[in-house]
Amino acid sequence: MKKINWEETGELIFYSGLILLVSFLPESKYMMSVSQFIIALGWVVNGNVLGKFKSFFHNKLALIITSIFLLHVIGLLYTEDFQYAFKDLRVKLPLLIFPLLISTGPRISKNGLERLLFLFCGSVLFATLYCTAVWRGWTYHKIHDIRDISVYISHIRFGLMIAFSVLLLGYFIYQYYKTYPPIVTVIISIVILWLLIFLVILEAITGLYILGITVFLLICYLIWKKKNLYLRIALLVVLIGIPAYLAYSVYQIYKPIKEIKFNETINLETNSSKGNPYENDTSKKERENGHLIYIYLNWGELHEAWKQRSKFDFDSIGKSGKIIKYTLVRFLSSKGMRKDADAVNALSDAEIHTVENGITNINYQETNSLKARIYEILWEYDDYMNWGDPNGHSVVQRLEYWKTSLHLIKQHPFIGVGTGDINSAFEKEYALEHSRLDKEHRLKAHNQYLSITVTFGIIGLLIFLFALIYPLLVNRNYTDFYYVVFWIFIMLSMFSEDTIETQAGVTFFIFFNTVFLFRKKEGGIGGVKF
Repeated sequence: MKKINWEETGELIFYSGLILLVSFLPESKYMMSVSQFIIALGWVVNGNVLGKFKSFFHNKLALIITSIFLLHVIGLLYTEDFQYAFKDLRVKLPLLIFPLLISTGPRISKNGLERLLFLFCGSVLFATLYCTAVWRGWTYHKIHDIRDISVYISHIRFGLMIAFSVLLLGYFIYQYYKTYPPIVTVIISIVILWLLIFLVILEAITGLYILGITVFLLICYLIWKKKNLYLRIALLVVLIGIPAYLAYSVYQIYKPIKEIKFNETINLETNSSKGNPYENDTSKKERENGHLIYIYLNWGELHEAWKQRSKFDFDSIGKSGKIIKYTLVRFLSSKGMRKDADAVNALSDAEIHTVENGITNINYQETNSLKARIYEILWEYDDYMNWGDPNGHSVVQRLEYWKTSLHLIKQHPFIGVGTGDINSAFEKEYALEHSRLDKEHRLKAHNQYLSITVTFGIIGLLIFLFALIYPLLVNRNYTDFYYVVFWIFIMLSMFSEDTIETQAGVTFFIFFNTVFLFRKKEGGIGGVKF
């Protein structure tokens, strides 16, 4: 009987685990865990476990990355809620596992890395197609908001994976368009186009802005490196022009929110055509397309008329997760109509469906319109600044989260509240502040840097930043396309999200971080040198 080669068997299991992980990273939390177990099993079967541990403890880069996990362990020394602390440590376990396994396990070659990246992009593509089926109502999933179509993981993490895939595929075209048949380039280009379209459909603002900033920085760097005067002048124009254009575009979207078409408060009528009294609250200044929302308003008439036009209850939540009656009032105002029975009866069937879909303005009737999403964010911000109520508005709620985070940091500036006490600390602070956030909206920081500082203080933040920045600088990793692009993605994502506070987020972060850093780099393998 042939003797088993345990080293080769371990490598096979190890690589199988890697393949399984990238294949299910956008789709299954369960398979994320299973694949990590398989990777660890392959690492053990591969042999020389003691030697690998010795190698790990002599690998300064791997230890620095692992310090993020050790930071959470140290935070146990002054925490009170150990139940949450151990749950958090379980979620963060990949921060310990991957630096150990990838830095000391079987090396990943150039071809192996590219196969993994292609598989990852393919898995992302499959997930977008399934989510599209959810969006079109071809599955059993029920959605209240367009972002609910991301049924596997958070739409924000999914958006990051999609945006990252776009850059990877674009790089593959750049690197291999002369090597592979033209049809391959065409197919990859079509996939890139679809992924960009899906990002807009998903209204993945985080993924889109990070993708945009990353591409912008790469273009600027490449142009600057050419050392051509005309190209540098073009770069200067781009540096000024693109931000100016974006600012102008956002202003054009924001302008109708503050626009006052005419003074509607002069000679206000008091009754509708049916003789019912209007509510004319001129103290509320919210507008849609220049028209005040809270004048010429009769809730009773709206309720009765809506009942005749829609299967959705007037006080219920529509398809987008917004309350029907408030969407209706804003939509009618955007048309310059009064808020009474006559106005509801005058709406077309298409406009009734528009209200059911949560569209609040006649100018943004496309449910998957990115402009509509930007408009809604700006309107929510304006409403928050006027009235201070952030509930139900995902972006302005972050302002409350960040404000509360800063209060907690001032109270515990140096070592934070500890690994397990971040939830209870936020709950207590919200209560002390008499926050206007409803209980279901009282969440954590939604900013990884603030979350780390609240939990571990300024000292912890410095350790965390060092663990993120040092790997970029050592061994000239700042010249590696893969690592630089991924690093930019992660650093930007942490400004608007708790990137490593969920299983999908922490696995995405640490897996690609360690694979790009510790892969086999013979002859500059992996990314291209700038």
